[in-house]
Amino acid sequence: MLQAIGSSSAIAVGAGSVGDISTPAERGGYMGIYSMGSFLGPLLGPVLGLWIFWVLVIMVTPLWLVQIFLLPETLRSLVGNGSIYANPTPFQAWRHYQKNKVPQTENATCTATQLNNEHAEKENKSQSHNEAGGIPCHEHSFYSAKTECCNHSEDNVVICTEDPAALQPKASSSSSNLHVSNKAHCTKKRQFKIPNPFQSLIYLKEKDIAILLLYNSLQYAGLYSVLTSLTEIFTSTYGLDEFQVGLCFLSNGFGASIGSFTAGRLLNWKFKKVAQALNLDEKYTKRGNLDPEFPIENARMGFTWIWGIVFNIAMIAYGWSLFYKVHLAIPIIINFISTLSIRALSYVSTSTFTSTNTLLVDLFPKNSAAIIASNNLTRCFLAAAVVMIVQPGIQAIGVGWLFTVISLVLLVSRITIVVLFRCGPKWRKERLARQQQKG
Repeated sequence: MLQAIGSSSAIAVGAGSVGDISTPAERGGYMGIYSMGSFLGPLLGPVLGLWIFWVLVIMVTPLWLVQIFLLPETLRSLVGNGSIYANPTPFQAWRHYQKNKVPQTENATCTATQLNNEHAEKENKSQSHNEAGGIPCHEHSFYSAKTECCNHSEDNVVICTEDPAALQPKASSSSSNLHVSNKAHCTKKRQFKIPNPFQSLIYLKEKDIAILLLYNSLQYAGLYSVLTSLTEIFTSTYGLDEFQVGLCFLSNGFGASIGSFTAGRLLNWKFKKVAQALNLDEKYTKRGNLDPEFPIENARMGFTWIWGIVFNIAMIAYGWSLFYKVHLAIPIIINFISTLSIRALSYVSTSTFTSTNTLLVDLFPKNSAAIIASNNLTRCFLAAAVVMIVQPGIQAIGVGWLFTVISLVLLVSRITIVVLFRCGPKWRKERLARQQQKG
């Protein structure tokens, strides 16, 4: 139970970090690579067998140290574009200390011109601003980036100072992209807020999110009905021992990893095609925020109906091949043309999961970890319920009919994708309008 709590939080934080550091144009590919790692468990776990807990200790300890020293904070509301000092790693804390040591002989100040030159060098733009009153350098670095993250823009520079009036005239005359804000307003945003442990449940009231989570959870439950029954079925049908059954999981692990990676590439390709069809230039597609008119649902979920149909056919073929006790190779070897297998089930399922996770982050880019956590919550609950009925179902109606029934239920659930395509954009715009009214 403790391992499940730790691993589930890692999934949410990992997906949240991917959402923080990637733009919509490249997010699918990064999410696919990230998802590959989460499927190494089904690939290696059953093979390791009795040594799994020792291997976990050996692997987790260095991984924990790597996270402490190398994994930086990526939450936009804390670090903006990455230049803010927040929740630092030891290396970041040391660099921050070295950078902000102030000489005792002189007052360490920097001018608005120096700040703008630093920003221009970072963005590779040749722009400069007139000199104005002095502001401490370390405060410039901290507060300008902090305020800049409010709109996730790389084109604006925001200066926080004790006296905004001292900089505003000269700043506004030199660049329309330079904004001056009161330092008290910036520091107010740094106040500690108690996190809401039930925030993930809030997203379930959104219509498009509810439909998306339902579709993904049913797909997840269908896949796990296969995985959790594999040991018992293969042992009773083919007389395999524990180690041999563990080797059978290799097919699932490889298929899932390949599916995640290729699905991520396809999502990036589909996003680019949709953008080209709308005559959008490449600079627009690499922005942090998308226009509400952009059909993000179509860009992310356009392939899911294909993967869904393949999954339905593969599950039926898998169930009846076990019922008739055909050669062991048939329910294991992947072949999308003539023989559909467990590996095909894993491939198309993880492709669907990658698409769904990417769309969820696109819909809530500022709360990517929380929205992925809501996805984990719903799919795990539904998968647990389905797993409870798999073995009794096999005993009642047989393995062939059980997986046929599950496949038909999933086939009916494909209708939700049609609803998402037709109503999703409208619901998304309504949500954005409500958010704008609130604040």
